[in-house]
Amino acid sequence: MKKIVKLLFLIIFIQNCSFDNKTGIWRDQSLEAESVLSNSKKDIGKLNKNLNIKNLKEAFLDPYKIEKGEVIQPSIKISIDPEVENRNWTKIYFNGQNNLSNYFYTNKRKLAFKSSKLAKFPKNSFSALNDSLTPLIYEDHIISYDQRGNIYVYSIDQKKKIYEFNFYKNKYKRYKKTIYLTVQDGVIYASDNLGYMYSIDINSNKLKWAKNYGIPFRSNAQIVDNQLIISNQDNTLFSIQLNTGAKNWEYQTQMTNLKTNFINNIAVDEINKNILFVNTSGELYSVNYLTKKVNWILYLKKLTPSTETDLFSSLPIIIKENNLMLSTNKSISLFNTATGFKVWERFIVSKTKPILTQNYLFLITSDHYLMCIDLLSGETVWSQNLYKQVDKEKKLEKTMKKIGAATNIIIANSKIIVITNNGHVLLFNYFDGKIYSKDRILKSKISSIPVVSKGSIYFFDGSFRLRKYN
Repeated sequence: MKKIVKLLFLIIFIQNCSFDNKTGIWRDQSLEAESVLSNSKKDIGKLNKNLNIKNLKEAFLDPYKIEKGEVIQPSIKISIDPEVENRNWTKIYFNGQNNLSNYFYTNKRKLAFKSSKLAKFPKNSFSALNDSLTPLIYEDHIISYDQRGNIYVYSIDQKKKIYEFNFYKNKYKRYKKTIYLTVQDGVIYASDNLGYMYSIDINSNKLKWAKNYGIPFRSNAQIVDNQLIISNQDNTLFSIQLNTGAKNWEYQTQMTNLKTNFINNIAVDEINKNILFVNTSGELYSVNYLTKKVNWILYLKKLTPSTETDLFSSLPIIIKENNLMLSTNKSISLFNTATGFKVWERFIVSKTKPILTQNYLFLITSDHYLMCIDLLSGETVWSQNLYKQVDKEKKLEKTMKKIGAATNIIIANSKIIVITNNGHVLLFNYFDGKIYSKDRILKSKISSIPVVSKGSIYFFDGSFRLRKYN
């Protein structure tokens, strides 16, 4: 009888304990796996600190992550697009697709010239400004602006500033301006953080038209089918007539109350006649710019592990034919441009805007790996630690401090070129990621996206001087 009572008591005890994980008796296998993957010592405090869904998802959903630093598929012969000798750079990210995979570049590895200071900025403010300060190039002229609202044209041949144009009246002088510029057919189109949009004739230095839309603009500008496409800070997408500045149409997308440094981004899918638009709420839209119809919407925050308070951030979206590459603060994903279908996703965070070629993707990860990824499968072809390639003898921390943070990656002269904020230019082979050369071209900071024209690279240094590197 006593044995039966003990047996019943044991059954009741087990049922009360149940199989939940709140009691601490039953260990969740996923958490157990995470503790192994973290390579932590058996310290409870450290284990609890590492038990989060983000690390867990990265470990299991990105199986190629453990293969970093190895040439995984050495038998693959990587091919990239042929070199293109462009003359003009009329948009912040070069073209409507925000991508060009192989520029013509002389590769003389020499600093050709530097200009005088083209504008004055408050101390330490220039480095914090966004990509809108990218130098645009149109017919051997550099076009940019300063925070006072001066839009200026600088002659590359004459090596001097030709003229400045300031649209703003005295009452707006105290406001710091952020101006999004694009150029087409001899006309500069400007939209700003005060809600104004206007156009300037380059040859006559005269205002063509100006409109006040009331709400600050906050995106790169694209021109397609005689329309200027741009978004404001409330995530409203606008189509503007180029000749008059009048509104063709507008499309309101979801707003967010959480403000970040992320700027709305727009790309043009010319094959399917669509505008691709990613906003600060973490939504990706495809809108036909001829019919004004929405093709599809992706709610990106729901596609990746997140919480309600997570801030969404993204690098500029990139289009290559029917491939759309999206790099967020959680992952990189490849979508079909026409349908919005997700081809694959990798839980890798890209530090710089990736480069999309015909069959491969090149990027620098947040943990300093230069990677080549197969577009069809999403698998890593090769991956190399950026700083170990530079100097294998010194400690990694010292090399990182000396070289500086990678801010830009381009492909030119069939080489991967990485530019750091400490003034270093690093060249890598695209077929295996091995370093080709390293140079320090200036001691001050590089403070803009590098642009390429007629075989030379142009950028602004930390003092807002234009530099030309051959």
